[in-house]
Amino acid sequence: MASRTPFRSYFLLVVLLLVAACDKQPGEETLRTEVSGLLEREFAPELFDITSLRRMGSAPSRDKATGDQRQTVYFNAQLRFRKDFDLTAWDHLSATSLAFLLGATERGITGIRQGGNRAGDVLRVHGSRMYALRQGTWRPLLVAADRNPGFGQSAETSNIIAKISALAEQAVRRYGGAEGALIDRELQASLERIQRQLDQLAEVLSVASGPAGGAYHRYIQLLEDNVGRTGFGVRNLTTQGSVQNCQLVQSGSVDLAIAQSNIAALAIAGEGPFRQQGRLKDIRALSALFPEYLQVVVTQGSNINSLAALKGRRIDIGVPDSGTRVDALRLLATIGLKLPDFAEVRESGLEDAVQAMRAGELDAFFTTLQAPTPALQNLFASNAVRLVPITPETRTAMLDTHGVYRHATIAAHTYPGQHTPVPTLSVTATLIVRADLPDARVAKILDQLFDSATTLARENLRLTLLSRQRAQEGVLIPMHTAVGDYFANRRESAVTKGSK
Repeated sequence: MASRTPFRSYFLLVVLLLVAACDKQPGEETLRTEVSGLLEREFAPELFDITSLRRMGSAPSRDKATGDQRQTVYFNAQLRFRKDFDLTAWDHLSATSLAFLLGATERGITGIRQGGNRAGDVLRVHGSRMYALRQGTWRPLLVAADRNPGFGQSAETSNIIAKISALAEQAVRRYGGAEGALIDRELQASLERIQRQLDQLAEVLSVASGPAGGAYHRYIQLLEDNVGRTGFGVRNLTTQGSVQNCQLVQSGSVDLAIAQSNIAALAIAGEGPFRQQGRLKDIRALSALFPEYLQVVVTQGSNINSLAALKGRRIDIGVPDSGTRVDALRLLATIGLKLPDFAEVRESGLEDAVQAMRAGELDAFFTTLQAPTPALQNLFASNAVRLVPITPETRTAMLDTHGVYRHATIAAHTYPGQHTPVPTLSVTATLIVRADLPDARVAKILDQLFDSATTLARENLRLTLLSRQRAQEGVLIPMHTAVGDYFANRRESAVTKGSK
């Protein structure tokens, strides 16, 4: 049975977030006036225009010393620079000062440029202000709100939580704990829905990536870790891979996801791993990200020189909801092999497969990912493994049967000790969304994505492969309807600039 402590914690957070959103005083106009005054009086006059400000809820509390009722009000704002100003300089007002003034954490302000912002640049602020209720009027306090506030708890909230706890205890006694797991699931689902809604209000995009440490996960983690540099706020969600990611986008559980192009095509068609649930008709492509190669890794000293020679060996085909597993099963089927033909079949994924091969527990594993990738570079450097080429006949049969792959070659010296080219097949890592994502948001995401790639390319060379020019290369599903207009507008803008 699941522990009772997690569902109590989930429920506490769910209830408190809901309660905090109920009180709408002080109002949005009061908040805007207060923030504007602070910027003019306490920071730098005529530096910012508040282009938008939205109240995001509040949390009640009571001052222990005076007994005053207090309200911490949370807001999202966009501040546009009226003139050039360097918030990163040493010799005058800094971003830290601005964050404190507006009740934001240091990660709560995005858009700050190293070396200085220019007139017209925009900062996005997730801030807070504290008010006290005095003589029937909410009055702003002179100090910023606590940036790690404790949510106040009303008598009604305490009563609700007590009832839930009592219900849980009763369920344990009456049903032997069977209902505990049900309560946990419901509360967890509620928490996830609230987190998604809060992310949307804060303009933070939830992105389904892949297994921790994998290429997709590292790609999105770099964006998440550098939101202050890129202004591209994302929440990186660990998943099993492309199959699960398509399902999450279709259900609306995430804003974005990465999926292999061939897996996305299967999802749209309702085939392969999606046959039982049917077509995922609402997923669309936003952009190609980078190419991925079907790679079959075997031990260096083995006599495995072809896919057919894998028969009777110990293999790993990738985790169940991954694109790697789909590709591995297709390759094996193409050469007439089935899973019972092997001494052992694991479904543990790249990281575990590498460790198992180092330990002498595997003869081969399949992986579909960019080449090179760090995990394989390190493994090849030990001179313990090599790649098995995919024959022309197998590649042609794969294309004839499935039509979603491309002939490709892993160039010589891609990996340490790999002295000859290795023929294989490739797919494209694709950023996917739901078809009903608003057009304006699509354009904004694409701008942020390409700009972030430019900013962070030195820290992840995979990002250098992302460009507007290659955005539709290798994509196998319909693009979101706004993508065509986005690139047409960018081309038109480029032509206009060039003619001046």
